[in-house]
Amino acid sequence: MSERSEIPSDDELVFIVQLHLKPERVEDWERAVTELIDRMSQEDAFVTCLLDQSTGDPSMFTLYERWREHVAGSVCQKSDERLSETL
Repeated sequence: MSERSEIPSDDELVFIVQLHLKPERVEDWERAVTELIDRMSQEDAFVTCLLDQSTGDPSMFTLYERWREHVAGSVCQKSDERLSETL
């Protein structure tokens, strides 16, 4: 996982994703999301992804993702295709 904290440039996309998990699923999800972030980091469009777990509610997570805009579309399309295959 990359941890750059610079301000995003005009040619980057930023996604903020909040998830509230079932408490019994937190450990499994943390393993899965860590693997997913490692795979995302191999993409050309990837800039950084930070994962935050709430101190007040340990089943609440926030992902902060940054992607290079000029190639992010193809990454999103690949992700959509992979998701469609699993549905």
